[in-house]
Amino acid sequence: VFAPTLFSKAYGSLVCDACTYSDGGNTTFICRSCHYDLNNYTLFHNHIEPLVYSVSVLLPVAYIIGLFFTLKTHSHIYDIHVGEGHEIPEIVNGIQFALQNNISLSLEVGSCIAVQVCMLQIPLLVLFNAICDVGFVLIFSDLHLWASIFSVIVVNYILMDGKSDYFQGTALVVVYLILLALYFFAPSPVGC
Repeated sequence: VFAPTLFSKAYGSLVCDACTYSDGGNTTFICRSCHYDLNNYTLFHNHIEPLVYSVSVLLPVAYIIGLFFTLKTHSHIYDIHVGEGHEIPEIVNGIQFALQNNISLSLEVGSCIAVQVCMLQIPLLVLFNAICDVGFVLIFSDLHLWASIFSVIVVNYILMDGKSDYFQGTALVVVYLILLALYFFAPSPVGC
């Protein structure tokens, strides 16, 4: 999902609108309103846009392959938990696992829901954008990129040993509260 973002940051141009020279003993510039130039027709339309469409095709393919692999190798899990009620969403199963003190399995169900959003809904949004241009180009800000990477690392650390305790749960909540504060105090981008 972040491949177009990383590509645009590696090969795009950083444009700053309001730079001032500060002479406080050292030569520095103070710049505001900096962003990556997406108006570069050649870079965006010849390189980034095809990459967005390629990623949008590969994500559902990876999801389907993973689904077939999971159903083939872990069918006994699906007979026990999913067989309880076909109309009950995964979220209810995750809550039931948490109420039974199986927090690791509950977090695993939540992670699977996030993967489904990434691998199914994002390609649908890209398809919708191809039909009706709403500006969804899979290029995210540095804040979104690093918050996502950090969240994945923390969740993988907690799920690594297959069990959790109150300390790990509290640490996870604190990390997410820090990310919430980060987004709350971040300045609004121009045009929002």
